[in-house]
Amino acid sequence: MKTIKEADWKILRELRASAIDRYCEKLLQEASSHANQKNVMYKTHSCVRLEFFNRRRQHHAGFGDLRRSNALERLAFMKAKGIITTAEMARFSEETQERVSRFEKL
Repeated sequence: MKTIKEADWKILRELRASAIDRYCEKLLQEASSHANQKNVMYKTHSCVRLEFFNRRRQHHAGFGDLRRSNALERLAFMKAKGIITTAEMARFSEETQERVSRFEKL
């Protein structure tokens, strides 16, 4: 079975917006830490630009084109990045939680 259960799909769609907010907040915190370092401004700018480029690709991999057929991969990404809380993860069925855990082991 490639897709997740309908109930889990609804939970994921509900949590997606707050997960994106957390992801962006982490990104901005990391960019801020780069900016606060005592580097030459060009070097700081280059680091931040590279980080945003890499994160934009990760953002698409984690949140872009969300479908039931790729929901497990997206959920595993969110869990691996620490943007889904333990309490939120517990809302999913045991089957979905187990399948997400398998993705983490890959």
